[in-house]
Amino acid sequence: MRTNGIPYGNIKPFLQNLQDNYEGITETIRNKMEVILFTKTWDYEVLEWQFNKGGTSIAKYFMIAFGKSQDGSIDCVYSIYTLEFELNPKVVVTQKKHSVLFGLISWTTEETQTEERSLGPEAEDHFKNFFRVKTLEGLRSKGIID
Repeated sequence: MRTNGIPYGNIKPFLQNLQDNYEGITETIRNKMEVILFTKTWDYEVLEWQFNKGGTSIAKYFMIAFGKSQDGSIDCVYSIYTLEFELNPKVVVTQKKHSVLFGLISWTTEETQTEERSLGPEAEDHFKNFFRVKTLEGLRSKGIID
């Protein structure tokens, strides 16, 4: 999404609106967004963060960039990706060998258990890179970046 020409005096209400409407924007992230208020000339700030709601298989990835135009207004480009997924549990099969009559009759039983699993840091990095590429592709397709 793209917003151009935000008057300098309206940036705080704009940021409040973003925080109110998009889950995952904490007070800390919002404070980081306000850094654009302290630049004197054209500048930019790119922030990215992710939000995973505990107990669900939904991940959200945000990227936002601010630029101060030469006329003093602020331009903003942001993207939000949501990924819903399901991790199957890990299945652990344990085999036990049994025998009677000094081994003349033997058999094997299997016990199956499931264990929950989570994404490791490597998979999370792959997701982040995927979201970054999709964001940049989207911005390029709309002509916002070259």
